[in-house]
Amino acid sequence: MRRLTPHHPPASGGRAFGLRDAHAPFALAERLAVRFCSWCKITLPPRLRGGLGWGAVLVGEALQSAMMRLVSACAALSLAVAIAQGALAAGSGLSISEFPIPGADHRPSGITAAPDGTLWFTDGGTDEIGRIGPSGDVASFALTNLSGPASIAAGPDGNLWFTENDRNRIGRVLRNRPNTITEFALPEAGSEPFGIALGPDGNLWFTEIGANQIGRMTPAGTITQYTIPTSLSVPANITSGGDGQMWFTEFNRGRIGRITPAGAVTEFALSNASAQPLGIAAGPDGNLWFTEFNGNQIGRITPDGGIIEYALPTLGAHPAGITAGPDGNVWFTETGVGQIGRITTTGDIVEFSAPPGAFESGTIFGGAITAGPARTLWFTETRAGAIGRITLPEATATLTPTYTPTPAPTADQTATPVGLPTATATAAPPPASGGGCSVAPRDSGQGIAYLIALVALPFAAARRRGRVAQHEHASRPTSSHARVHGQST
Repeated sequence: MRRLTPHHPPASGGRAFGLRDAHAPFALAERLAVRFCSWCKITLPPRLRGGLGWGAVLVGEALQSAMMRLVSACAALSLAVAIAQGALAAGSGLSISEFPIPGADHRPSGITAAPDGTLWFTDGGTDEIGRIGPSGDVASFALTNLSGPASIAAGPDGNLWFTENDRNRIGRVLRNRPNTITEFALPEAGSEPFGIALGPDGNLWFTEIGANQIGRMTPAGTITQYTIPTSLSVPANITSGGDGQMWFTEFNRGRIGRITPAGAVTEFALSNASAQPLGIAAGPDGNLWFTEFNGNQIGRITPDGGIIEYALPTLGAHPAGITAGPDGNVWFTETGVGQIGRITTTGDIVEFSAPPGAFESGTIFGGAITAGPARTLWFTETRAGAIGRITLPEATATLTPTYTPTPAPTADQTATPVGLPTATATAAPPPASGGGCSVAPRDSGQGIAYLIALVALPFAAARRRGRVAQHEHASRPTSSHARVHGQST
């Protein structure tokens, strides 16, 4: 939520500026002109120091012209950003499509690719599991009410496995018989399973937000749980690394966790305990890549725990889902600003506009992204109730990155502390949609008055011209006035 600055009443003896006072803008414009002249070391003629005349008119017009040029520049910059993003996507051959889910109240969250090339997703709004084909045809399959499906992954048996965050279960849907759904209850109530992924051992591994544990389930339904050393860590998403181990994010503690098939847990602290790491995926370079929802960064961690973080160009981006792309890069969603990001393995970042109103910021549900068949990437649009698709060209052009970050050196840390305080942070509000620039006065009331004054400058100038003309007309001798009149005729 944007933080609004209240308008404070004037101090004792002052007067609030009101739109009902028709002469206030003109008077304020004149005072601004005087202050501008003083600041610029402009000496006004003696006859204008007490009451402004043509000098104020010229200064006022100059101020108004400067403001109009500034506004025009901001508009041009905003348009240029939009054009540049479009040209960047068009120049690379990249295209983004959107497929609305039929019906109402849909809130797709997790998404994954099945072996047959179809995409499967969870829908927390309607308690359903959805399937979308490569051409965009959508089908939905109902779950038990109030299941709260969150994440989904393809299992070793070719079926789809998912977490039921609200009902405390792990579910399985048969790919060839999608109306056949089996649920497995977790041993502890309130475990709140969230992320899920297939492990190198052929089992399903999942996170338990409420129980602060990592769970493992065999395809037959046998469940084993492992406690995370750091309390209240809020384990979010999990993925399989190229080192034969599972990696997960600790959203509440600013850590990345690693667990072996035998259940041994190691934790690696980020440079910012309030970064809120959320999504995580194995990269094409053999490292693990993750998003920092509050830290506004993309992180990379090596199998031995070395961490590098890359700041995003756009403030308040709230990066969420992340995946390795078919082009050898890493792709992620920016739910706070409605964008899709791409980062190379060397840290160069490019951002593309997502469909308008796609994401819902401020929640860890939604904004998932995964690689699909035929050089595509698919992502969930939680707010729009749709599934998005990114299509990459066969030969991806080299794009000029909008930002080349300098890696922030961080110590390689391995720790298992206990009893850390709960990390709390307030995410920065996202900037106005479409980029551009803005001029923000220190006080909202003062800013409104200044804007009104600047708009009123041409009117003040016209008003002064009339006054000066009337003054000169009244002060001229009668003979002079007649002579001028006679010459004009």
